[in-house]
Amino acid sequence: MTPAGIAYICDGRKEVSVVYAKNRASVTFDKKTWRMEYQPAEQGFRYVDTTVEWAGRDDLASLRETPGARPLAFNCRPTRRTS
Repeated sequence: MTPAGIAYICDGRKEVSVVYAKNRASVTFDKKTWRMEYQPAEQGFRYVDTTVEWAGRDDLASLRETPGARPLAFNCRPTRRTS
């Protein structure tokens, strides 16, 4: 089974592409790709690596630098599936 890919459009027309697999996500933004691990979250979802986190709930997500939580892309909403 091929992992599901989803394209998100964020504030400022920024695009984030995410491929979800079992407990991982590959998140691509601004020609960079991060391979993140799933982390339990009180509500919604959260994937992290050593420098960024992709987190959200329902149909709203954000990509932030860690530490410091500076947003790279925010108010991201899914727009289409990718292959």
